[in-house]
Amino acid sequence: MGIFGLNKKEREIWKSITPGSKVRIILKEEGEIYESQVKEVSDSYIYIYTPKFKDLFLDVPPHTKVEIELINQYFGKVKFSSYMIAQEWLRDKIIKIPSPRRLYIIQRRYHHRVIVDLEGEFSFSSQDRGIDLIPPLLFSKIVNISEGGAMVVVDKLPSVEVGNFIDIKINLSQDSLIRAKAKIIHIEIFEGKYGLGIQFVKLPEVDKENLKKFIISHFSIKFYPMSTPEVDTTASTPEVDNG
Repeated sequence: MGIFGLNKKEREIWKSITPGSKVRIILKEEGEIYESQVKEVSDSYIYIYTPKFKDLFLDVPPHTKVEIELINQYFGKVKFSSYMIAQEWLRDKIIKIPSPRRLYIIQRRYHHRVIVDLEGEFSFSSQDRGIDLIPPLLFSKIVNISEGGAMVVVDKLPSVEVGNFIDIKINLSQDSLIRAKAKIIHIEIFEGKYGLGIQFVKLPEVDKENLKKFIISHFSIKFYPMSTPEVDTTASTPEVDNG
């Protein structure tokens, strides 16, 4: 059946899952929790790297019932129930899980996020310093953006940690750019490169307005109204993006 058994919104969420997304695998009967990453997603299956426990790879028997929680960069935290259909040991050590019959959103985003292909540059900063890009500058691609933050992609991972601050300039168009101070809130592998998930902590009013206008004119997913976060609900219920 694959994702064709899901409703329209659930299919949209499933198709937005990307390799490198963080995953929690919960074995239903044992209640054990393991963390891993998505390797690949198709219409019928999701392939997850086999997690380790005390330096040993987890051995999951076929048909073991599992609950999957993952962070979706567009919709927030989602979960679904399924089972382990196969485990690959010879090449990449991965777990193969069929696509679910239902997806649930368990934490929504607060700002609407759009897919983009923008140029940017940034430099390391501190929380107290004003927005001031100081050489050496690091050039980057911006692959998605919201009023709350963005995904910054670089070819090589700089000496950076979650919690560090950066000053960043993003070219929205030939005639418009924004400057912001941002905090790195997560680091992940993004299509063979490195993705820095950043949260804007200081954005001048004029830049905030320019960014808002840009996002409104570039919606790549359906607009959904604001609703309360942290409420367990089905994927068909409207939700928003927390940047």
